[in-house]
Amino acid sequence: MWAFCKLKMMRGAPATFMLFMAVSGAAQPIGKLVDIGGRSLHIVCMGSGPHTVVMESGAAVGFYEWWLVQSALRDDIRTCSYDRAGFGWSDPPPSRSIAGYVKDLHELLQRRGEAAIYFRRSLDGRAHRATLLLAVSVRRCRHHPR
Repeated sequence: MWAFCKLKMMRGAPATFMLFMAVSGAAQPIGKLVDIGGRSLHIVCMGSGPHTVVMESGAAVGFYEWWLVQSALRDDIRTCSYDRAGFGWSDPPPSRSIAGYVKDLHELLQRRGEAAIYFRRSLDGRAHRATLLLAVSVRRCRHHPR
């Protein structure tokens, strides 16, 4: 229960903006850069557990949208957030498409060895693209069990 109380206190645009400003000036990525076949994607994972909760950000937002949530949950579960291709520290994609983002996410999780079975979209509820991406990702992951 305490984790959810902390989440309510930390959530909000000012906290996210402050984190973005802090990490945007950093020379090195906060997490890991993972080669997905000629391009790299940036991923930040915290906590431990047999399964990973993947935090999916909204339209043009990166991993930092989930930093406070991941920090609050790190003692209870494993979470990962990432920068989609073309955002944050991730390399640009060959072309922007839902199918391309799905393929990238699948490859990223596979190369990291993450047993991701849960997905969460952006907190703001307006991320229609993220919702579609997650639906397709879940379907794709079911066809590629580990």
